[in-house]
Formats: sequence, C-alpha cells, structure tokens
Amino acid sequence: MTVQASALSARRALIQAQVDRQNAAVALIQAVGGGWQVADITNGAEAKRAEAAPK
Repeated sequence: MTVQASALSARRALIQAQVDRQNAAVALIQAVGGGWQVADITNGAEAKRAEAAPK
C-alpha cells in the first residue's frame, strides 16, 4: 500500500509539473504580445482541435 501511495504521489507531481510547464508557455506567449490563430497551426489534427475548442 505504501508503494502505491508513493506511485500516486509521484504521478500527481508529474502531472502538476506538466500543467505548470504548459501554463508557463502560455504566459510567455502572452507576455511577448503574441498569440496564434488556427491558420498558424500546420498540423491538421491540431487545427481541428483548435476549431472545436470552446471560445
């Protein structure tokens, strides 16, 4: 049980680190006054996801 609790804690820490990294990337883009449009995305799958995202 202790090993499972440790594994869960490590997984949560990893997820939090990923969220923090993504938030930092967005903050950086906003700080430099940038953004992106769907047309800027070259990957078709990404463009479809961006179009489907709630606004």
